[in-house]
Amino acid sequence: DSAILLELRGLRKEHAEAVSDNKRALTRLETSIGELMVRTTSLEQKVIDMEERLGNNEDKMTRMERVATFLLQETTKLSEKCNDLESRMRRNNIRIHGIPKGDTISFITQFIKSQIRIAAGMDLCIERAHRSLVNKPKTT
Repeated sequence: DSAILLELRGLRKEHAEAVSDNKRALTRLETSIGELMVRTTSLEQKVIDMEERLGNNEDKMTRMERVATFLLQETTKLSEKCNDLESRMRRNNIRIHGIPKGDTISFITQFIKSQIRIAAGMDLCIERAHRSLVNKPKTT
């Protein structure tokens, strides 16, 4: 009888130690799981923040693409308008061949008025005059 009691007491002691070890292991697991939950929550929040920033950046990018498209269209329009205005300005230019080198502005003005037959009251304004860089045309 006493041997069985000793054996039962030994088993109970081993069982109590095993329960104690299991409780400590369970406590460590709960602590680890708690830490993992905190880290997971932190990572989830970071992902949410990053998704929000990504969405904002995509919206900004879309707006910038619209602005860039608009600016390219405006640049094209302004370039066409500038070319048109330059072409219209050139329509008022007169090219005269054969004026001798060294003649004065007053002589050239009188020459143009007499050759083109500008009315007496009309004012002729020469903004600038220059010699072309091309050779004189050949007469046949």
